[in-house]
Amino acid sequence: PPEEPVFCAFDRVFQPGTSQEAVFDEVARARVAEAARHLASAAFVALGATGGGKTFAVTGGVQRFADRGLIPRSISVLFEELGARQDRDEFEVYVSFFEIYKDGVLDLLSGAP
Repeated sequence: PPEEPVFCAFDRVFQPGTSQEAVFDEVARARVAEAARHLASAAFVALGATGGGKTFAVTGGVQRFADRGLIPRSISVLFEELGARQDRDEFEVYVSFFEIYKDGVLDLLSGAP
């Protein structure tokens, strides 16, 4: 029997050329800041076809500071929020970023190929 069609809804589709800052501001800044304020977790999932720009959106480019992706921008906001707290004497911060591809999971912060 033929497979049932899968329908997906999108909160937002960004036009080509949209800046990394605009993407971060739209999808992540408020959520990361809120998670830091409440000492909670935040998770993001980037889905799309191979070559669609997911890795660039998440990790960013290395040539220009403006090309930082969700990971470095999230870390910056996390520490800005924690630094602004009155009870900021001591925190332990755990951050994980994973890429799921086919049958494998890659830790994007490990530095391993």
